[in-house]
Amino acid sequence: MVKIIPTILTNNKKDFEDRYKKLSFSDMLQIDFMDGKFVKNKSVSLEEMPSFFNRRVEAHLMVEKPEEYISALKKKGFKKIIFHYESFSDKSKIRDFAKDLTIQGLKPVLAINPETKLEDFYELTGLFTTIMFLGVNPGKENQEFQKKVIDKIKKLRDKDDKILIQVDGGVNPQTAKNLKGLVNIVNSGSYISENEDPEKAFNNLRKVFE
Repeated sequence: MVKIIPTILTNNKKDFEDRYKKLSFSDMLQIDFMDGKFVKNKSVSLEEMPSFFNRRVEAHLMVEKPEEYISALKKKGFKKIIFHYESFSDKSKIRDFAKDLTIQGLKPVLAINPETKLEDFYELTGLFTTIMFLGVNPGKENQEFQKKVIDKIKKLRDKDDKILIQVDGGVNPQTAKNLKGLVNIVNSGSYISENEDPEKAFNNLRKVFE
């Protein structure tokens, strides 16, 4: 069964609180963090967010230096840390960071931008139980899903039928049809949270994968 995880991407504290409340029906959320460097936009600061020990959350770090966020994220209750391949210039540092997260009891997930080729990061996949493909360029909602990402997902699935594949960005019931049978986890932001009935939108998306 494909897991659907709503996403909160915002730079406004009130909007964050509104979306957080709207998405109370979901047992898990993804919280997006942006530093204004890795992507143009900035997100609500972690200090303005509640603690998440009573709710399952994953952090998506669209930032230049993800290692600087880990201590604060742990204190807020995050257990799953998604960081970008493109945040690092050296693959050995990715290996070290992933191992360090695991030692700290956190789950590392490697995020891949649409332009990054499979051969660039494939040698690292053995360090992760989950790889997250972005269907859009990071840092902005309401973008159209880039179909070329599907080919990359298929190539990884052909090479490894056990790794969990997560997709984030541009996912709605129409684009989700192309992901059926390929992915394990799907994130959806604006399609769910900007809908008049977020829970209905969530269920409509889930039905595509049933």
